[in-house]
Amino acid sequence: QGGFRRSQNIAYRPACETCRACVSVRILAQEFVASRNMKRVLQHNSDLVGHMHNAEPSTEQYSLFRSYLDARHRRGGMSDMTVLDYAMMVEDTHVDTKVIEYRRRGPDTFITGKGQGELIAV
Repeated sequence: QGGFRRSQNIAYRPACETCRACVSVRILAQEFVASRNMKRVLQHNSDLVGHMHNAEPSTEQYSLFRSYLDARHRRGGMSDMTVLDYAMMVEDTHVDTKVIEYRRRGPDTFITGKGQGELIAV
C-alpha cells in the first residue's frame, strides 16, 4: 500500500532523487476493466493456474529463483544468494505477506481444481 515495497523485514518506498523509473500503481478491483490487449494476454496464458499460499519458501521456488538469477543477474548483488538467503527474503517480514505460485495446468487440474504442473512463477 502507498507504493511501499518489502525486502525481508524492511518496508520502504523507492525515492531516488534523480530517477523516476519506479511507478507505484494501485488498482481498484471493483473499477477495473481489462483492455483488449490484457484479454489477449489472459487468453494466451489460459494454461496457467495461480494459487495463493502463506509466505513459506520451498526448494522448488528456490530452484526457479536460482534459474532467474543465473539468467538475468549473473553478476548482480543477488547472484550469490543461497537457499537460506531466499528463505529469509520470503519469511523475514513484519508485513502480512502471501505468495502466489503460478503453474501450468497439470493432468489433475480439472479434477481437483489445482494446477499441479510445472512451477513457472512465484
